[in-house]
Amino acid sequence: MITVQIEMCGFGIKRRWEFGDPRRAPITVLEMGFIKVCKMRGDSKLVEFMRGYADDKEFNWHPKVRIARRKAERKAYSYYDNHYKQQIRELFDRQNVDRQKQYELERQNKALLAVIELKKEQSYVYTMTGIEYFQKYGWSHAVQSVSRIPSEYNEYSPDLKTVVVNGNFRYAMAAEISKKKTEVYVTELKQIIESEKLLEDFFNLNLVGIEKGLSNAKREMQDMEEQGIVEFNHRFDDDLTCTTERMKLAIAQIDHLYQNNITKSE
Repeated sequence: MITVQIEMCGFGIKRRWEFGDPRRAPITVLEMGFIKVCKMRGDSKLVEFMRGYADDKEFNWHPKVRIARRKAERKAYSYYDNHYKQQIRELFDRQNVDRQKQYELERQNKALLAVIELKKEQSYVYTMTGIEYFQKYGWSHAVQSVSRIPSEYNEYSPDLKTVVVNGNFRYAMAAEISKKKTEVYVTELKQIIESEKLLEDFFNLNLVGIEKGLSNAKREMQDMEEQGIVEFNHRFDDDLTCTTERMKLAIAQIDHLYQNNITKSE
């Protein structure tokens, strides 16, 4: 390394040592009146010391430099840590929004598919009343159909194919005559079967015959209405009771079936 110093000096070449110590690296000094040129060897400790301030690669040895570098590194790390964490949070938020949209679209799609299936089903489903079902399929078939219907229902059960319509359970059955599915009100079917049992219990249909039993029932109901009776007991069983309105409905239902040749004995 060569250094140039401007100052008043003599003329000549002198030999010096680092820090004036002969044990250290030699320094050659060229004096030219007012310019002093010093030449030091490359392995000089002084050269190594000064290179630490002049060479970027060697500058890290200085304590202040190391402190400043660590401070800058921590600042940069903190900045980019917060920056990328914020980006990750934004990505998660967008992902959650997209997931909610996906769930909503799937729900809507499921609902639309259900509507489509319902429309398809309605195209080949025929809904009839209990009386119509008895008339179309006969007493025995209707009773068997009711016996296959579970005794308990949920409001909607796809497995059982039941729905609630105006408070009545409606049950989907396979029609024997037509390939169309038949839907019938379960409560009506059970009510008609119960009506036949009421007439049998109170007026002995099987013993006296359905025509005479219906005639006797109509006459007694008319007498009870004239007397203002709204509820009556069985003549031999006080625990067996019925209202006149319910018995009139039973008479109307069984009489309607009888007029269409639908009886329990058929």
